[in-house]
Amino acid sequence: MKRMLRLILVIFILLGLFGCSKGGSSNNTSNKSFSGLTSIEASKLAYEKIKKGFEKTVIFKAIPIDDKGSTSLLLDKNWYENDISGGWFFWFADAKGTDWFLVGIKGKSIDYTDIGTREFLPGNFPEDWPSEFFKVSMKEAAQKAKSQGANLNTLTWIEYNCDYHASLGGKPEWVLSFSEQIGDSALNYTIFIDGITGETIGALNEKGDEFSLPIDREALQKPRTENHKEDVQTFFNLIDKKDYDFALFQLSYNLCPNDASRNMWLENLKSIKSIKVKSIEPHRLPEWTDEREYYKVILEIQTDEPPDKYGWENGANTRWITIIPQGAGAWKIEELSTSP
Repeated sequence: MKRMLRLILVIFILLGLFGCSKGGSSNNTSNKSFSGLTSIEASKLAYEKIKKGFEKTVIFKAIPIDDKGSTSLLLDKNWYENDISGGWFFWFADAKGTDWFLVGIKGKSIDYTDIGTREFLPGNFPEDWPSEFFKVSMKEAAQKAKSQGANLNTLTWIEYNCDYHASLGGKPEWVLSFSEQIGDSALNYTIFIDGITGETIGALNEKGDEFSLPIDREALQKPRTENHKEDVQTFFNLIDKKDYDFALFQLSYNLCPNDASRNMWLENLKSIKSIKVKSIEPHRLPEWTDEREYYKVILEIQTDEPPDKYGWENGANTRWITIIPQGAGAWKIEELSTSP
């Protein structure tokens, strides 16, 4: 009987109980004012529309957009003070089944609803995960990120998510991504705010490495007293000594994953008659972490091969090097590029 009642409810919904007109998305709204709803108002309105269709739900994901396919946020220009977006899109998870209930809000009204099916099974949603409305507002999350040094004017994305792919918390959280220019570096980072307590969970950079909070921009631009510059020098010394086996051991797994790539690198390195390091300079300092360092290296090279074959020229060659810790011993070359 329960199963039949539930089926009737789902069919009733699909037939248009909540309306199905699909709204479009707008351009980025960093300098626009919108008539819309706060995150709390929007979550309450969305829940009111679905509460009769499901016995127990969880707000699984929400973004200040009005269409699930949109990549343009509809944030009011004063969103971090008034909490308003010109649109919202919600994914509610049925805690007793495997359904999604999707709700799109345009302005202050429901604009779109639909039901979908998810792959993962129910039954693992803790009782304190928000169901009827957010426990932490978007504005509160933004202010917490700001207290950690985030520049809200450089926000590139924000969403509420219970299963963000790069999550630090594995729980409901506000995910705020930023991109700003510091010196010669594009500093990209994401801050995670607990969607239940409002506390800062942590941050990651664009490579997925942990990013230190609070942000100290002055410290980020200072050369580190401890680095792995010598490991870069060692790599090129090994090439100059024709010790190719050990030089190849200094390449990361991503750069040299198999015998085919190993043979390609071996041919490349053997084309160099001599190689001398003229200078090694720290580069992109704001992006340095305990898992990644960047260097600009100027080399003096002698080779009989044309540049279009292996990329080396007779005389001065500039290379941009990324190194990472991998396995024991010296840090490994993760990237060797002709451009920054």
